[in-house]
Amino acid sequence: MFFYSFGLNHHKTDINIREKVHFKDSNIIEASEILENHGFEEVVILSTCNRSEIFAVADEDVFSDDFFVEFFEKFFSVEKLSSFIFVKKDLDAINHLFSLTSGLDSLIVGEDQILGQVSDAYQTSLSLGFCKKILSEAFKRSINLSKKIKSDSNISHIPLSLPYIAVKKAQEFSTLSNKNILVIGIGNIGKLCIENLLETGANIFISNWKMENSIKIQRDYGNVNIIPYEKIVESLSKMDFIFSATSSPHLILKKEQFLNIKDKKYIFDLALPRDCDPEISKISNIKLMDIDSIKDISKKNLDKRSKILSSYRYEIDEKSREFFTWMKEVKIDYILKDLNERCDDLADKTMDYIFRKTDMTASQKKKVDKAVRNAIKKIARDPVLNFKEDHGKDFDKSLKILMKVYKK
Repeated sequence: MFFYSFGLNHHKTDINIREKVHFKDSNIIEASEILENHGFEEVVILSTCNRSEIFAVADEDVFSDDFFVEFFEKFFSVEKLSSFIFVKKDLDAINHLFSLTSGLDSLIVGEDQILGQVSDAYQTSLSLGFCKKILSEAFKRSINLSKKIKSDSNISHIPLSLPYIAVKKAQEFSTLSNKNILVIGIGNIGKLCIENLLETGANIFISNWKMENSIKIQRDYGNVNIIPYEKIVESLSKMDFIFSATSSPHLILKKEQFLNIKDKKYIFDLALPRDCDPEISKISNIKLMDIDSIKDISKKNLDKRSKILSSYRYEIDEKSREFFTWMKEVKIDYILKDLNERCDDLADKTMDYIFRKTDMTASQKKKVDKAVRNAIKKIARDPVLNFKEDHGKDFDKSLKILMKVYKK
């Protein structure tokens, strides 16, 4: 049994590639099924604005790095991804999951969203039947560790979410008090934008393609105004700042919509794929920023978070090793389960033969049946149980021998 993580993320891949290689909810099933057909037993897909990564478990170690590159290239019809795709295996892959969930691998170190995103990816795969015993245990352990670290360190008290940084950046351009600010899209990022903007004294306007969602947000947050989705373009000239964070696969704001606007506008595109046409930035009075352009904000707090999380590096590594050991021992459990089934099958055939050749009472049959089954299982299982208790350093080598010996 082998544990893999592979994909691409913000470390080596800029937004132009990431937005092309991004799993939507509608194609997670298709991608998971393709990987299952190639021999993976379990699959969890994590796709966010900063990463499209897959965690998978397979019985055989037969996958080359080229396989993973070709999977992404074919699935998204994007060429030349080899320089962006990473591939990790076993302890390295497990450590990556634990580090990622704890916030150490995030673009904004220690940001809060990644824990929720990992949890959502896990629950989605679990509900679809692609996440089973091994990945379920891995994700549960990584999520629990992340919660413990966040609780012990109080790292969330140093706010650095993407919406927080965007609002702070907006405040560098101008005071937001009494400014008209439009938030397009009211998912998690949009809601966080609203929450941060409520403290600035701004006049907040929201727009979402589902009016009922806008009405709910207005009811929950109170001091916000609703602009119907179809009237966004009409409202642009009245806005000083725009924060856009929809899940639309198409552009929401286009260059031609701003050509006749003369006032200074600031736009923060927090979506992936992007909501705003990059050509908008060529208009002199429009300042457009996307996810990548605000990643260096709040360096001081990032450094604080990095130091805090780095102090948990040993614990993350230790928990990763513990899970890796557990995963290897599960392989032995599978051998034992198979052995039990084979022992029972052999006992059934043996007892059937004995009972046909002898004349026993029901009580005698029961005693003989029990003795035969115990003897067969003891002979078969004892070597495996001894190995499980004391498998030593050469576990993988010894396990291969064990699996060969007990192979059907």
